[in-house]
Amino acid sequence: MYKRISRRCGFSLIELMVTIVILGVGIAGVAAMFLYGYRAQLNAHYTILATAAVNEVLEEMRSAGYNNVDSEHFPSAFTVADVPRGVGTIAWEQFPAPTSTNMKRVTVEVSWQGGRTIHGVTRASTLIALRP
Repeated sequence: MYKRISRRCGFSLIELMVTIVILGVGIAGVAAMFLYGYRAQLNAHYTILATAAVNEVLEEMRSAGYNNVDSEHFPSAFTVADVPRGVGTIAWEQFPAPTSTNMKRVTVEVSWQGGRTIHGVTRASTLIALRP
């Protein structure tokens, strides 16, 4: 009688397919992390640009002075070219009460929409006083 010696070399087709599926799932997870990181970085970039636009408008209003904070000098809506579909709004009111005559609270807001997951709003306020 002959003894049959079984030597197993290599991989079976099923083992190879299981390995490919496991690697595919891992690579898909890594790709999703890169995509999420890119979106978060882009949203942070637009937030920085919108914040700079808000601060620039507030500084212009502060330097214009109390008497020039009105719709003639500063329109209530403006566009921001640095962010996608960037729209800004300006609102002001007498502070602390509507009958007050020496302070105005100014609020500037910039919103943007860069896609389904890339959007946001940046808002800041300041007080402008009437200087004697």
